[in-house]
Amino acid sequence: MRNAVQEAILEGVANGIVQPVFLFAQISNQFNDLGMGVVQFWAELDELVHAEHPVIELEGGRLPDYSGNLDSDFLRYVRIRPTSLGCELLQGRADCVHVNGIKRWLGGYQAHGKGPVWRWNGSVEQLMYL
Repeated sequence: MRNAVQEAILEGVANGIVQPVFLFAQISNQFNDLGMGVVQFWAELDELVHAEHPVIELEGGRLPDYSGNLDSDFLRYVRIRPTSLGCELLQGRADCVHVNGIKRWLGGYQAHGKGPVWRWNGSVEQLMYL
């Protein structure tokens, strides 16, 4: 995945947390040290939904666009599910950066392109150029 938050979102959806409000509660608790707010969460979801090759998809509605035109309880009808690519990512058979690319500043490093790029490998706790 492109980052730990997006990976946790995909895992949460795969584990049955399909309503955005409950998924936000899970992710914001999990990443409490980051100060995960609703705007950042919507941005992460939006990136996964609107990627060149989407990782998750929405049913029954859309994400907030902050235009003020949405009913306050519209999110209760929205359900999130992984796409076939999302399932492949969960099984380790695909690499999100290689498929969708990345364009993000991480500290003083700009990760861009479809790889190889520097990434954090949590299993060995070190940076790797993949």
